Amino acid sequence: MLTRENLLKIFKSFGIQKGMLVLVETNGSLESYIAGGEQMVIEVLKEMLGNQGCIIAPSFTFDTLDPSTEGIYRYEYPCWEEIRESILGFDKKISQSQDSFANQMLRNPESARSSHPVYSFVFLGRHEESWLKQKNNYPISLDSVFEGLKNKKLGVLSFDKSLMENCVFYALCRKKEDEEVFMLRAYKKRGREKEVHTFLMNQPSFSKIQAVLNEKEICKEAGEGYEISYFALDKCPEINAAASKKMDSSSGPKRPN
Repeated sequence: MLTRENLLKIFKSFGIQKGMLVLVETNGSLESYIAGGEQMVIEVLKEMLGNQGCIIAPSFTFDTLDPSTEGIYRYEYPCWEEIRESILGFDKKISQSQDSFANQMLRNPESARSSHPVYSFVFLGRHEESWLKQKNNYPISLDSVFEGLKNKKLGVLSFDKSLMENCVFYALCRKKEDEEVFMLRAYKKRGREKEVHTFLMNQPSFSKIQAVLNEKEICKEAGEGYEISYFALDKCPEINAAASKKMDSSSGPKRPN
């Protein structure tokens, strides 16, 4: 079992430090090999990140998708109307995520959640309110929910999951020539009723992801048989380019000499 001290040592070797944003993705429960499970990881990260840092986790709710769309859940056509009646619709206070780490973060009273009916994120720590006002189309974007990535050091922490599957690549691979774009429809709770939201989503290119991960000194492994990996996103060229672009645009027009 990994203890608090083990986690501190591993996270320090990754380069996690005060003031960072850390995106955490998991595959399954952490209680099987971490003493204290998901909450222990949260407590260790809070200690390391300090008051200026923030933990982010995807709190996706694919059960809100309409049965006509190609999500995780697919149903035969004769069942569609019955399934639509049964879908509760997304409610950021009570809709359960497919990720156990995100669900544990939501149990912390100081956490906050973005508003997308399928691709919501939960934040724990210092964040801007604008990050929670997630865009409907292309919801995983450097222009909304991941806006903070342009301003701070960010690390991607992955447990029992390949970095290739990380959701941050939906943002990094936006507007690439070979990206696939498709339409989805989902339901959001509105009082006693629910409303339909139709939105565009992109599928990152495998080759583009691999190209990013091939950059030197970006990825680190915990070793010792534990599938814990880290992606230093602040060293990624795409993030640096986005940060530079924002800095140039915020400086305003230059005066002629």
